[in-house]
Amino acid sequence: MIPREQLRLTPAELDRYLGEQRTLRLATVDDSGVPHVVPLWFLWQDGAVWLNSLAKSRRHAHLRSGRPVGLVVDDGDAYDQLRGVRMTGRPRVVGPDDPARGAAVRG
Repeated sequence: MIPREQLRLTPAELDRYLGEQRTLRLATVDDSGVPHVVPLWFLWQDGAVWLNSLAKSRRHAHLRSGRPVGLVVDDGDAYDQLRGVRMTGRPRVVGPDDPARGAAVRG
């Protein structure tokens, strides 16, 4: 087995990898504690993951709750080609007038 330290990406490798990928799997939890996992396109910019979510969607309600979320970005067609990144954290929902949203959209 390969030691975890040898598998860890450097910050530059992480930035390059996430900049090349387009799809992640986002895991949120509803009010009853039931997981909700969906694939989404994303943007990696300035060390942050940016998602677009319809305001009336279940996912958006989960994100607005402020509860922790998890996500995975992965690729590879054969076992020896598998790569991936896992992240957890609390989401920040930005509205249409938030300056942060404009910066991400202009990307």
